Amino acid sequence: MHIRSRIFLALSLAVGITPVRAENLADVYGKAAAYDATFAAAQASYRASLEKIPQARAALLPQVSATGSISRVHQTNTMATPQTVTYNSPTWGVTAVQTLFNKQSLIQLDEAHLQARSAGEQLDAAGQNLVLRVAQTYFNVLKAQDDVASLQAQKAAISKQLAYAKRAFEVGTATITDTNEAQARFDLATAQEIAAQNQLEIARRTLDTLTGQPNGALSPLAPKAIFAMPSPGPLDGWVEDARTKNTNVRLQQTLRTIADKEVQRNRAGHYPTVALTAGYQDQNNQHFGPFSFNNQAASVGLQLNIPIYQGGLITAQTREAAANQQRAQQNLDDAVRNALLAVRQAYLNVTNGAAQVKALEQALHSSEVSLDSTITGLKVGVRTSLDVLNAQQQVYSAWQQLSAAKYAYLLATLQLKDAAGTLAPQDLVQLDRYLKAGPPTPPRVQ
Repeated sequence: MHIRSRIFLALSLAVGITPVRAENLADVYGKAAAYDATFAAAQASYRASLEKIPQARAALLPQVSATGSISRVHQTNTMATPQTVTYNSPTWGVTAVQTLFNKQSLIQLDEAHLQARSAGEQLDAAGQNLVLRVAQTYFNVLKAQDDVASLQAQKAAISKQLAYAKRAFEVGTATITDTNEAQARFDLATAQEIAAQNQLEIARRTLDTLTGQPNGALSPLAPKAIFAMPSPGPLDGWVEDARTKNTNVRLQQTLRTIADKEVQRNRAGHYPTVALTAGYQDQNNQHFGPFSFNNQAASVGLQLNIPIYQGGLITAQTREAAANQQRAQQNLDDAVRNALLAVRQAYLNVTNGAAQVKALEQALHSSEVSLDSTITGLKVGVRTSLDVLNAQQQVYSAWQQLSAAKYAYLLATLQLKDAAGTLAPQDLVQLDRYLKAGPPTPPRVQ
């Protein structure tokens, strides 16, 4: 069993007491690993595949059987003096067969080990997929929370501008247009907040469905989280990992090996088989004419079976296995191509995502500076309330874009490791260092 498979199985059982603190990615993963049906099915499939090994080995071990019967015999002897006899005739016996050579059974045992390996690789894939699903669902909730918090803060800022516009109109320093514009922006923000609240509720229900129980408050991103470049850094290392460690590539490699074994096993149908046989039979109360007797017989021998012609069955099965072998090779080639594409895409998403986060941080700072200048301009009469509303909207839009970019970056780091075949639950623990306790903190503007 692969080390990562053991990790996934172990963590699926590690469900602790519901924490009173805000939950993080590791907490949510622990609950999801114990509840998720897809992951549980992969575990059951792996356990089932392990039983194929003793089943295949059984064909190479001694086969012992016992038989017994009893017959009621009514016998008439037509001799010089006819005689009729009725009696019970019990018979029992024991037979043992030990295979000495059976090429097909030997290859089938190899296939059983390979099938168990393929199920372990499928379990690895299911575990990595669960890590991604947990992170995606968790970040969806955080993103929805950020949107709600941003719109609520934006409403509060627009409300201040609306009050300012009304006062200015009352004293004659502004037109009704400023008031109407501020009211329209406030109403639009209210509608957007309702939609965002609905999206947040959907995201939370999706997370609850993944874990099988209601989840408490989630730890959001720390405002000053530092996003670094991926390790080890060069793309070549990730590409090499994808070529050799990607879960689908490893699975298709194993399936290709199984297909090779299937060709060998079907060809071995032409090979002779040799077995050692032993038996014992006891027949009691046998009659021959007026005489009764018991018959015991023991035997030991070699059994040779040479297949000569089976109507072309073995040849046809071999051709079928060869075609499946070619299909398995094509599936392997396709898996390698897709893995290399996925790792390159994920690598670009990570490297460009880190750059995008920095750019949006600067954009947010610039928007805040622009808003401060616009508010100052309003006070001295060179800017209007509409200018302030636009500047405020730009600040919150930049903050929401920055929030989304951070989640996309963190998810991309996991997708990169998934494509490279190195993703593990510990990676969620590593991401938890970006989280903090408490609600999201959107920018506060005047």
